[in-house]
Amino acid sequence: MIRPVLKSIAAATALAVALWAAPFWTAKPYTQWTEKEVEKVLGNSPWVQSAEVSFDMSGMPQGGMRGAGGGMGGPGGGMGGPGGGMGGSGGGMGGPGGGMGGPGGGMGGPGGGMGGPGGGMGGPGGGMGGPGGGMQMPSAYVMWQSSLTVRRAMVRAAQLKESPAAPELEKQLDTPSTHHILAVMGLQGGPGMMRRPGGDGQPGDGQGGPSPQQMAEMRARMETQMKENTTLTIDGRKLSPEKIETVLSGTDRILMFYFAKESEFNAKSKTMQFQTQMGPLKVLAKFKPKDMLE
Repeated sequence: MIRPVLKSIAAATALAVALWAAPFWTAKPYTQWTEKEVEKVLGNSPWVQSAEVSFDMSGMPQGGMRGAGGGMGGPGGGMGGPGGGMGGSGGGMGGPGGGMGGPGGGMGGPGGGMGGPGGGMGGPGGGMGGPGGGMQMPSAYVMWQSSLTVRRAMVRAAQLKESPAAPELEKQLDTPSTHHILAVMGLQGGPGMMRRPGGDGQPGDGQGGPSPQQMAEMRARMETQMKENTTLTIDGRKLSPEKIETVLSGTDRILMFYFAKESEFNAKSKTMQFQTQMGPLKVLAKFKPKDMLE
């Protein structure tokens, strides 16, 4: 009689420990998440990883990163800007008033994203190619945006801000994602951002800069190159993106990579790795599958 009782006590204790140790995103409904908990999912969770950023100048045309079609530098330019940030007012991802933002920010302002000031890349007096700055390495984050947990956090963020977009975003939760969608945040540039020779980041305006047709061609070439240099590796199987999108979030751009779900991760998966390259800029992020099971 004693043994069954002891077994019951042990089982109850194990269950209590498991419940106590469970993260909030599995322990309670997303509709009860607090603002800080939403920020944690979108900024410091298994679905958001800090990326390794490096430069590889091999294969770059002479003249480096400047010139028409604009690379990442330019006189007085740089890759960032005063204030930086991933998010801020004005929207973000997930629909009007929604916003994805990024790590390190607060809930934003009215109509804004989840991000906040202080993030982003570069900054006053620094960054890449800016006055007084050397080749300072930018920071970047990669978010597994198609994760149900991340999507729930976006809905909850809209709810907490009483955004009119919240009901529509909530309906979208019932539709499973058909792709692995990864978002690269913190990097300006990409297919949606070209610079004039002056380096001010503005598209050609007929005053020595590229024409709209040239800009479109350059964007198309850059996107093709990015597709060729981008992979999502799940347990050794490499996937290539079907498409790449550039999403505006305030003054920043978020690059969205869509991979067909030809390969899924599960409890037995060991490794997952995302990598891409934009010109000389390489971005690498690693995820832990066992922490991302939903």
